[in-house]
Amino acid sequence: MKLTFYLILLLSLVFTQCYSQTNPENRHPLENYGNKNWPQYMGPNQDGKVDRPYIPDKEFQLRWKFEYKGGSPTPIVVENGTIFFGTKSKDIYALDSLGKLKWKIKLNSSITHSLAISKNILIVAPDSSFVYGIDALNGEIIWKRNFDYNRTSVFGSHVKVHDKNILAPILHEHKVYITTPLQIIALDIKTGETLYQTDKEVFDISLIPLITDDYIYTGSNYRYLYAFNKLNGDFKWQSETTGSNEGKPFLFRDTLYFPAKYSLNKINKNTGEEVGFLTSGRSTKLYNIIDREIYYFAKNGYEWGSSVKAINLASEEEIWYYKTPGKIISNIIMVGNYLYFGDSEGYVSCIEKHTGQELFQVWLRGSIYHPLSYADGNFYIASQGFKGNNTHWIYMVR
Repeated sequence: MKLTFYLILLLSLVFTQCYSQTNPENRHPLENYGNKNWPQYMGPNQDGKVDRPYIPDKEFQLRWKFEYKGGSPTPIVVENGTIFFGTKSKDIYALDSLGKLKWKIKLNSSITHSLAISKNILIVAPDSSFVYGIDALNGEIIWKRNFDYNRTSVFGSHVKVHDKNILAPILHEHKVYITTPLQIIALDIKTGETLYQTDKEVFDISLIPLITDDYIYTGSNYRYLYAFNKLNGDFKWQSETTGSNEGKPFLFRDTLYFPAKYSLNKINKNTGEEVGFLTSGRSTKLYNIIDREIYYFAKNGYEWGSSVKAINLASEEEIWYYKTPGKIISNIIMVGNYLYFGDSEGYVSCIEKHTGQELFQVWLRGSIYHPLSYADGNFYIASQGFKGNNTHWIYMVR
């Protein structure tokens, strides 16, 4: 009888332990991270998502902050516990996991776009015609490429690449993609060697591309859209929308969506033909979250305040609406079932993705214009001083 009792008790304890380990509701937040690195703007897959169970800690405790004087910071990238960012004052910083400076270098141009990092090679595209591959361990330049050119635009004006900023580098399948106003170039990360480039010069690419298994989709703010073969850069189609484009395209059920100021333009992904639009309100952001059939996006209201919305793309119905305290809101990231974002008033907000219910809101010093970065269970936040203040902060919170 006693043996049976102890056997039942033992099995009960084993079951309880296994349930505690597998049920995300019973896990401590620090056990629920889904990725070790945040290698580029909007995360490992450039979709802003970490698809692992995560239970937020409502305290959202500050672990450390790094303060510096200079130009405003870029979004943060993280690899193996080291934090990297550039600044408008031409500097690149590397911080260790405790927020202490490891190294700092200065380039010849301001840096306003996100860096990218892969296997200790930091890719930097400053506001110039140059792209750099930098040793992430010590800050030494490994390779440097110049993509300078001259061209007459369709309006008859003279165009130089350093007048038009190369966009943030993109990592995809062991390549780094560089976007100039005329074309997209795939480089070898280790050497900077050109692997291929899009074979048709187009006009003023200003949207960060969407790279899929087969194609590269991009466009300009002048309503032009382009598609290229991802394997070799061959031109596929050019299209023109009825409204100006504002953000990175995304795919849903074989339809290509391009965010515009007042709507989502719906495009046939194979032909470039416009097949409709979805009204989404003024000023959607460059990056938003697509999770199954739900589209989460931030809207800057300026005078009327900003907001976050969730829309079902299948039914085209609004699910919920959340009003934010700041006039300008950063792009959103999703960790588990929660959305995180900052705003111009220095608040970081966390809301539940299914209901839009606010879980917590924390105030940090400065303005938060870039999306948060998330790696190894930690959030990293780049905050800049208010107008006229050249003091800025990098936070690590948990």
